[in-house]
Amino acid sequence: MLEVITLALATPIAKIILDKLYEGMGSKLGEKVVEAASAPIQKLGQAVWNRCFKGKPGTEKVLEAAAKGSEPELKQMRDYLLKEMENPEFVGMVQPIVREIHQVLVQMDDVNAEN
Repeated sequence: MLEVITLALATPIAKIILDKLYEGMGSKLGEKVVEAASAPIQKLGQAVWNRCFKGKPGTEKVLEAAAKGSEPELKQMRDYLLKEMENPEFVGMVQPIVREIHQVLVQMDDVNAEN
C-alpha cells in the first residue's frame, strides 16, 4: 500500500486544487514550478492522499493513471476533489499549503515577466 506519495503523484492533486482555489492557476503548474514548489506540492498531495484516498480500493491505480495524464482518471479525481472542496474543514486543511504553491507561481511569473 502506498504510504508516501511521490511528487509525480502529488502534482495532479495540486493542479486540481489550485485551479479551484485560484481560478485556472493549476494549468500554470509546469515542470519548473513543480520543481520550485516540490515541497508544498508533495505536502499537499500527502495530506489529500491520507485524508481522501489512502486505503480505498483502486485509488492508487487511479492516481497513477492521472499522474500520467489519463483523462478519465483525471476527471474522476477532479470530480472527487471538487466534491471534497465543498467541505470547509477540507478547504481549511489545504488552503495554507496551496497558498505556498501559489506564491511560488506568482514569483516565477514575475521573474518570467522581467526576462
